[in-house]
This record gives sequence, structure tokens and C-alpha cells, in this order.
Amino acid sequence: MKKRITIYVFLLVVFVLFPFSSFSGQVTLDHVYQSWDDAGVTTLIPGCDETAFYIRVNNNSENYIASFTTGFKVWTINGSSFTPITGEWLDPNINGYFDMVVAINPISADGVGADTIGFGGTRLFSTGLPPGYNEIAYVIRTGNFQEGETVCLDSSWYPPTGSWFWAPDGPADWDGPHCFPVESCGCGWPIFANCPDTLTIPMDTIEYYDFNGFMTEWFIFSYEILDGPGSITPMYGEWTYTPQPSDAGTYQTLNLLYSGICQEDHCSVVLKFVNCDPTIDINGDCMSDVGDLVFLVEFMFAGGEPPVDFNLADADGNGLLDIADLVYIVDYMFGGGPPPVG
Repeated sequence: MKKRITIYVFLLVVFVLFPFSSFSGQVTLDHVYQSWDDAGVTTLIPGCDETAFYIRVNNNSENYIASFTTGFKVWTINGSSFTPITGEWLDPNINGYFDMVVAINPISADGVGADTIGFGGTRLFSTGLPPGYNEIAYVIRTGNFQEGETVCLDSSWYPPTGSWFWAPDGPADWDGPHCFPVESCGCGWPIFANCPDTLTIPMDTIEYYDFNGFMTEWFIFSYEILDGPGSITPMYGEWTYTPQPSDAGTYQTLNLLYSGICQEDHCSVVLKFVNCDPTIDINGDCMSDVGDLVFLVEFMFAGGEPPVDFNLADADGNGLLDIADLVYIVDYMFGGGPPPVG
């Protein structure tokens, strides 16, 4: 208790020695972990064990910041409970800037009502926060929000001054408050948006296929191969494989897993290895000829069978099968146009 009182006295002395002027910096919410973008609105995923608010600190003054405190509160609009908040410094240099005090102080943290937490630092012999500093300095962690809730993050009272302060130039500007709806994606997560039934793989190429259809940057997830050949990038879902001589004329099954903290999904694809280059093998006969064009016309306008490989039929590579693909294929076959990109 005596140590805390001493710290507060020191910070108050700093306030007296370094009076305020205008805003000396900015504190902003950089991003939210376990969220998704709903038409431009950051939306929290319900039921996740951890939701995290990453806070960026910017000293845009010309002075070293000798001391600062910033307090935050997290609460739910409808009053439902949540995981008590905790904090963590992320910048490993922070102890070098503030050699006297680097503190994280929960004032209230029980997941009921408004949880409050503060971050502070004070220098004695070190430099303080340097001019031009612009880093994600710390994170506020919580979680287990209920579907249909609204969660808010804002600045809060913080001892010893009752408000934020930065010395010598005055308090930082805060870009809050921020409030977030808590909803699952009603349209379904496009985890394996590009999961075909069959992939036809020519023997003389390195096969590449992108299974990734994920739509948010701050949802931690990974793709992995459960069974089958090749390799896949964990973050982007890009599968590659170089066919071996023994693959010619065979079928193999590629089983994939998507996994995230709050959900998972599977994708199973039959791999067909052929001794040809099916540039436009729409009908699956291992040839690129007018038969493929007729096959596609019948599918689009006469209720015919679907293409054996959607991507080969999608000649212009825009993700749709329409008359533009027919025009593209005709131009390629008879007009010297570019080869399909699908």
C-alpha cells in the first residue's frame, strides 16, 4: 500500500512540474481479435474464450513522455456477464522507456457490470516514451460474450488523477468509445468457398489450387491436410502438388480441415490424374476441343450435366459461369485469344 501511495505522489509531482498543453498523443483501438466484418461493422463472435482489444499508442509530440496513465472500461449494454478483463504489455521496450513504474492495474475485473483496467508508466532515469513512438503497446483480453449482446470499450477514470494524463504535454486523444454487436455470421462462414467435388490434374504441371474463402483478418485459423498428397499453407489455404509418375491414370482423395478457436470445417476432393493438359476439359474427356464448348452450352441453356471442373469452365476466372465464359472460350479456340485463366 505504501509503495502504491508513493507512486501516486510521484505522478502528481510530475503533473505539477509539467503542466498540460494540447493533446500530446493518440491512443486508438488498432484491431479486435475474434471478430468479423459485417458490411463494415466490426462484429464480435459469440462464445469465444478470448476476445482481445489491441491498443495502439502514438506520441506525436516533440517531447519524451515522462509519465502517463490510461484507463479503460469494458461493459455489455444488456448487462450479461463475460470473462473478467486482463491486460498485457506487448511492446518489449516499454520497461526501457519507464524505469520507475510500468503497471497494469485492474480497478474492477469480475465480468459483471463495467470491468475497468489501467496501464501506466513513469520514468526516473530513463528517457520516457520517445517522440514518434507508434506501436501496438498493450492488449485488453476478455471473452465469452453472449449472442445478441452489444459490447463497449471506452476510456475510464484512472487513479491518481481521476483522468488520463501524459506529462509533460497533456493527455492523449482517444478514438473511442467503441461498441460492437455480438453475432454469428448468418450467411455462414465461407471457410471452404472453393471446395470442388473433383480436380482434374495434368501430369506435366505443378498443380495449384486456392481453397481459401475466409473474410476477416483478425480471426485466427488454419488449414491442414488430413489425408492426401501435396501441401497447404496454414493461413491462406493454398494447396500445391507435383504429380508423380505413379499418379498417372489414378484417383486420390484429398481431405482437408479448417480449424479456428470457435469452429471447424472439412473439405473432401477427388483428385483425377490425367496424361494430358486439359486447358478447357469441361466434359472430362481429357481433350480441349469443340465438344467442351457444346457441353457448356447444353449445361447453361438446356439443363445438361454440370462441368466436371468448375474452374476450367470459368474461363475468365471471375468466379461465375455465364455467357462471358462462352465468348472467352470461342475467342481462344477460333480467334487466337488468350488461354483460360480459370
